[in-house]
Amino acid sequence: MSINPSQLNHIEAVLTKMTRFDNPADAVLSAYFRAHDKLGANDRHIIAETAFACLRRYGQLCALIAPQKATARRLALATLARVRGLNIKEFGSSLKEEEKTSDRRTERPHPAGQSGRAGRAASLGDRKVGRNRPGRHHRTWPRHD
Repeated sequence: MSINPSQLNHIEAVLTKMTRFDNPADAVLSAYFRAHDKLGANDRHIIAETAFACLRRYGQLCALIAPQKATARRLALATLARVRGLNIKEFGSSLKEEEKTSDRRTERPHPAGQSGRAGRAASLGDRKVGRNRPGRHHRTWPRHD
């Protein structure tokens, strides 16, 4: 999936209205789509999925964007990259030059002076993270076949 500048502008406009939190998000989106009836089904799908994904992970995305202000554009870009999985090539000409060259590592280092997953693992401590850990759904008794 790639995104064009028009779609990104529509996502930004929808998020600007949604993140005011004056009205329910679905009502905001319906009104926006009624006002922009020329949008096709694919455009509507991308706009709606991205906007609701952003709202579901609003706190995480704001923390990711910090220390910069969480504007609608930054939220849209963060949602498309982190949640929807777009890479820089899929943004095409939608990105501004300063958005293409932003280096997050210099702005906020990872904990324990490490980078990437190792930094995240260090911040989690010794806690075991994963799906296959013993817990209430894990069989701990011996199997007799």
